[in-house]
Amino acid sequence: MKDCPDCSSDLHPIKLLDATVRDFQLEGSQHTVLRYAAPNEHQSMFMGKIKGLGEVGAHVCSGCGRIFLYAKPDSEKYK
Repeated sequence: MKDCPDCSSDLHPIKLLDATVRDFQLEGSQHTVLRYAAPNEHQSMFMGKIKGLGEVGAHVCSGCGRIFLYAKPDSEKYK
């Protein structure tokens, strides 16, 4: 993705911050890679984890500020 479909400005990669672990300023104190899973995926009985399909990537438009999210499947990591 190179140009914004709304205003044709440049898109720049960004990191999304998870604020569940907060520091004294009430903002996220660490970057966590966001992941996604199938809608019907449940926690495993043994480990209590949900099997993810991949990571979530993001870009922001330098013109209008729109944020675009996209899937980065785990299978692409090993190509």
